[in-house]
Amino acid sequence: MCLLCSLVTAITMVLILARMTYTRAREHHEVAAMFDAGRESAARSANIARPAGGGLGGVNKNPNLDARGRPRDPAFLMCGAADDMWNVEYGGDVVATPDVSAAAAPGNIIRTPTECCIRCAKTKGCNLYVFGGEGRRGTPEGMKCWLKHTHDPKHPVVRAEGEDVGWTSGALMKDYDAGASPGAGAGGGGGDRTGSGGDVVVPGAVALDTPAGRIEIELMPGWHAASVAHVARLARERGSCENSCHLYRAEPGFLLQGTLKSFSVRPNEETKRGPKVMERGEIGWAGEGAGPDFFVYLGDRPATHWGTGHTVWGKVTDEWSLRVADAIVNGPSHTPGGEGTMRFLKDFMYFDVVESERPPPPSSSSSSSSSSVGGGGDV
Repeated sequence: MCLLCSLVTAITMVLILARMTYTRAREHHEVAAMFDAGRESAARSANIARPAGGGLGGVNKNPNLDARGRPRDPAFLMCGAADDMWNVEYGGDVVATPDVSAAAAPGNIIRTPTECCIRCAKTKGCNLYVFGGEGRRGTPEGMKCWLKHTHDPKHPVVRAEGEDVGWTSGALMKDYDAGASPGAGAGGGGGDRTGSGGDVVVPGAVALDTPAGRIEIELMPGWHAASVAHVARLARERGSCENSCHLYRAEPGFLLQGTLKSFSVRPNEETKRGPKVMERGEIGWAGEGAGPDFFVYLGDRPATHWGTGHTVWGKVTDEWSLRVADAIVNGPSHTPGGEGTMRFLKDFMYFDVVESERPPPPSSSSSSSSSSVGGGGDV
């Protein structure tokens, strides 16, 4: 009887090992096929003829191919060095959700952690990838590839881990503020500089370059230096707002709201009560927080209903820029939550932050006045 038990146990172990070997072999085969497809594409683009016997043949003089004729794609190289963490789920801001619709093109199906990593490597803002799902116990079509972002990919946040966690996660050292450390402040590892004796000169004005026109902003370091340094850095570092900074909320006669979220510049972390009640054209961080969401107040009267709780760091002073802001909030919008709820733009309006080519007007000292309320609602 004991001999029979031992035999059954041995057979079970053999079957488990065979299954593991088959799964790993199939994954390697799929990745190899993907490399071969890239090699074929690279060969065609380089007009390199393949001899009948296979292989690229001849001397490879194409700088985009290695000695074996395989593409020198940074994504392949980056993911080849990535360390996947099995049975671990990383947390972060979602950059792209998996396409799990029935109409998903077969070529878009992600079947391995390596393929998920490569998609992350090629996606702006992605530095974390999470692969897995029900497909681990079912078909490859059930697998999901989540692309995420964190400001510290060297120390990603672990949402879940353990043998019952069906996710494999990895981190790529890209699209983050390499010069900053947690708690270093908005200006990076070296601290904030406002132009008053520091080593970084902050411009007097920046502009939001939107599809509807340019909104010029006078920066007010006297109101909050750390926020001004952060916004100035977004303008100074080209591409820091690419595919991330956008306008999304439009309340006619009240406010225009958006986000200055950046994949490459760490967000501002400091707040300070405003110096006075906000007036038309002034800009602050939304929700009385430190950003990255911000708003332009567009009410005709001072916003005494808010008090001075918001961190305010700039203002729109010229009439043309205010007209652009008013035109955006009066454009196509909707209230998904129903009548009387927040109004949002039909589509995100992406913009870039650039250094202003127009000198800011002379600053005028403002003091709180009038107890009239300019509008209602939460910001």
